[in-house]
Amino acid sequence: MRILLFLSFLIMACQPDQSKISFANDYNTSPRELLPEPDLQDRLNNDMILRDSSIKDLQISIWVTTTAEQSPQEVENENWPPQIITTYNIYKDKNNAIVLISEYPFSESGDWFSVNNMYFNAYGFLYAQNIKTITFNSSCDSSAITTHLTTLYNNENTPLTSEFTIMNDNGDTLKTNCDDLYEMEYKTHTNVRSYLQDKGFIE
Repeated sequence: MRILLFLSFLIMACQPDQSKISFANDYNTSPRELLPEPDLQDRLNNDMILRDSSIKDLQISIWVTTTAEQSPQEVENENWPPQIITTYNIYKDKNNAIVLISEYPFSESGDWFSVNNMYFNAYGFLYAQNIKTITFNSSCDSSAITTHLTTLYNNENTPLTSEFTIMNDNGDTLKTNCDDLYEMEYKTHTNVRSYLQDKGFIE
């Protein structure tokens, strides 16, 4: 019996790690402090702005899926594969925590551009999401139209606030909605692990 258990242990130990990426802020292992914050909205918004302004200080890895390979593959030395479906920019801080993921679906027509920016805290939970979409050749304005959908999440991972803006190339806010704007739907993941599992980075 002991021999069988020992052999089983060896087999499991010798199996390769199927995870493509490591990260420190895993909600399965990280403690999480849930304290009431009267100014939570302001704090989360400031955290998102600060993250954007300090993005150059983060470590970035770039991953893609292609028509030939649905599993994410890391792009190294700018060796881009052909027929890309989606590009993922994964940003880590100095503690190996994933703090920002930017997901770029490929526009085959070139009529639109979209990016889903997801901001994660030290415990691996989503606290903000910004979906930016640019529609070219819209009928409601001669310039490209940019929309932003920004959502902040509270400590229970439910939406705290959601704001939608629509602007032209000059930065002018449009008062009327456009019927022909491109809309990209993204699935919302409440934590880093859930997102990485869904996209095939980890098991």
